[in-house]
Amino acid sequence: MDHNIENLIGILKKQAEVFLEDADEFYPFGAAFNRAGDVRPMGVFLENDHPQSVEVSGLLEKAIDQGLSNGDYEVAAICLDVFLSSGNNKISAMEVRMFRKGIRVKKCYIHYYKKKGEYFFEDIDV
Repeated sequence: MDHNIENLIGILKKQAEVFLEDADEFYPFGAAFNRAGDVRPMGVFLENDHPQSVEVSGLLEKAIDQGLSNGDYEVAAICLDVFLSSGNNKISAMEVRMFRKGIRVKKCYIHYYKKKGEYFFEDIDV
């Protein structure tokens, strides 16, 4: 896997953990590497205090598409809080959507859970 993508996933995990520790859930958010190799966090501010996640992720994807098209970003990713079915159970997971100019590079899922007040993350295959 691309080094920048691996780094973005690590950054997104850390940010998700901060959100989870604060609220046990999170709205979609993102991050991108610019041409200089600096990380740029991405979020959405809306008048509505409780927007739908699909609206937030759509706005993030639009901003990423524009940034990639303009050459502002080399690679970018969006992180969403989702539930996945595992047999008869649902598990909490991060859905990470990664992008390069004109293409979605990869989508992956990372299971997260809380144990003794601490969050843990595990890559999963879906």
